[in-house]
Formats: sequence, C-alpha cells, structure tokens
Amino acid sequence: MKLVWMVWTLVVLEVGLLPTSIPAQDAPNARAMKIGQPSREKYPADTGPDCWFRSVCDLHTFRGRIYVGSGWIGAQKGSTYLWSFGVKEVFKKHFSVSDEQVPSPVGSFHVYDRKLVFTGGDPMGKTGTLFLFDGRKWRKKYPCIPNVHKCGDVALFKGDLYVIKSPFGYSQTGQDLVKSANGGKSCSYILRHSKSEHNLSLVGMAVFDDFLLVWGCRNLKAGYRKASPCAFRYRGKGELEPLSTPLYASGTKHIFPSRIVRYRKGILFTARANRYSTDISPCPLYFLDDFQKGAVLVKRFESESVFDVLVRDKTCHVLTASREGDDCFRGRIHTSPDLKDWTEAVTFTVKALPFSFELLKGRYYVGLGNRWHVKFADAESGSIYRIERLQKK
Repeated sequence: MKLVWMVWTLVVLEVGLLPTSIPAQDAPNARAMKIGQPSREKYPADTGPDCWFRSVCDLHTFRGRIYVGSGWIGAQKGSTYLWSFGVKEVFKKHFSVSDEQVPSPVGSFHVYDRKLVFTGGDPMGKTGTLFLFDGRKWRKKYPCIPNVHKCGDVALFKGDLYVIKSPFGYSQTGQDLVKSANGGKSCSYILRHSKSEHNLSLVGMAVFDDFLLVWGCRNLKAGYRKASPCAFRYRGKGELEPLSTPLYASGTKHIFPSRIVRYRKGILFTARANRYSTDISPCPLYFLDDFQKGAVLVKRFESESVFDVLVRDKTCHVLTASREGDDCFRGRIHTSPDLKDWTEAVTFTVKALPFSFELLKGRYYVGLGNRWHVKFADAESGSIYRIERLQKK
C-alpha cells in the first residue's frame, strides 16, 4: 500500500527576540546567562501545565544556528512554534506546527543528507508531518502519515526515510513503522499493528552501516512499568529481525531509551523507568556496541540522572542534573574521549531543570524544562542559558 504525499513550501517569518542576558546564581566554575525564553510566547502562564508545555525538549546545532524543540505531548492541543538562534543570540521564529510539541514526541532533530529533519504529529489524529530544511528553504511534506495522532523518531537508512508512527499507540491503528523510498513522494508500511493487538511500542531508532536498529517495549497490556525492552534489526528488506539478547541487565527498571546517539561502533543512550523524561530519579548512561552481550553501564553515571548526550569531534559530552532546593537545580556537563576518563567541564545552578544542551562555536547552551509533569510550576522552564566558564583566579 502506497500513500501519496503532497509537497508544500513553508515561509520563514522574520521575527526576532533579543536575548535578556539575565545572570543565574553563580556556581563554582561557571555562570549561566539567560538569553531568552521563546516558548513563553505560546505558553505564558506560570502554572503547572504551561511551565511543563514550554519545556525545551531538544536543542540541535545546524549550519551555525541552534534549533529549539519545545512543547509537550500532554497538552493535547496545537500549535507551537519552531525557534532558532545563532551566535548573536537573537531568537528567530520560523513557523508554527499543528502539534503541541516540536519535534514530535519521542523524536529528535536529526541531520541526514545535509538536511535538518524532524517529524510533527496532529492532535486531530489525521496526518503526521515530515519537515526538511536544507539551510535555505523549508519543505513540509503533507500529509506524511495518515490516521496518526503522534509521530515518533525519523531515520535515514540506505537512502530511505523511516518514521515511527504512533509511539505508545497514539492513533486508531496502534503501532506502525513506515518508509519512504522516494524522498517523500510515497510511503509503505514495514510494520503495522491494529489497536486490538497493541502489545508492542516502537520508541527509537539508530542507523548502522548495514542495518537499522529499531527499539521498542513489549507486554504493554500489563502496563508501562511492567513492560520489557526489545529491539529489532532491519536490513532494508523483509521483516524486522528480533534481537534475542537482552539490552539491559536483568531486573532493570529503566526500559525507555532516550537521547540515542551514535558513538564509535555503537550507540550511547540514557534510559528511564517511564516515558516522561523530566523525572529526576537516577537514570544512568549506557553504551551498546556488542549485540551478543548487550548494553553496558557507563560506571561514572551509575547513580546520576542523565538528561542529554552529545558527540562532537569524537568527544562525548553528557548533561546531568540534580535538585538542590525548592527552586534550585544543579547542572553538570561532563566530557570524555573514551567513556573511561571523565572531566567535569562545567557545573552551574539555575531555577528549572537542565533538560537539553548543545554546543555552538565552543559555547554550551542549556534548555530548561519543568520537573515531572504538571504537579510543579518552574517559572524558568523554557529558558535557554549560555554557560560561561569562569577563569581561575
């Protein structure tokens, strides 16, 4: 079955917000300088829902600018906006998306074939969207995937685009994996489930040279906390091949992979006990490069709460966070060339959860989120901070 996609061009709005440059509380070796809070435009109230919905869920550097992912799946309403900023730290609004989160839940910004790529869902449950940007022109391919409430991750493997449809079953048809072999002109199903058979959820992908790793959870009918992780290889033809080796150590409660990043011949990822990733409980870092033995725990982060992972110039950067008080959160960025010798590059304090980060021209930028759902209201959620390393006296 092939599904025809129409191609639209999006007009970029020339709107800028000047940075506010408000210093946060100083930490021993760094200062966090607030450059703005763009998602407050859509969610302005300092209430639990608005603070949660303006969380900065993803940051990604592309061609000299950092693109800001914000919003949250729980809003159940659109729209929200895509923002970016460059070295001058002036925010630019690009366009609105129909989904309440950009990129779509359980997805991330990616760069494939020198294009920025991400997905968007549809709160009305009609069509998901695939966004592509080549640095000059945005292209919106719509409708991308029909009858879908939420889209998930997107991957480019052997020239074909793959999209997880309905992570956690947000659609009338349950869990699907679709592929486009012609750049978005049509797509076909690789895996299709009906809602009545909803016992599997696909939640992430990673691209290897000769296969696509597709990650999921089984036994969802027993509840998310009793689900078990599973993974598949897909080689470009035929069915998904289940991997028999457990990906985690026996008895682990962290079954939902997050921040999946390629590193050397494997992948780095953190994992959480549930699908809401703003929980500050210990969430360690794993490395998987041997599919016979499974993932190994990176000991340095065994009792840490890892929120984001970057790999730049063969160096791994890891963001961890902890709560120091009622409205004080400590962020730490650690670096390593080999996952063994770690340096704490910076430590800083801010008034909301350090949730995502990026590097631009040697500077760290951190996006803040609201802690754990709508129970809390952290007013600084949605803020973006530049982290300045202090010179030793």
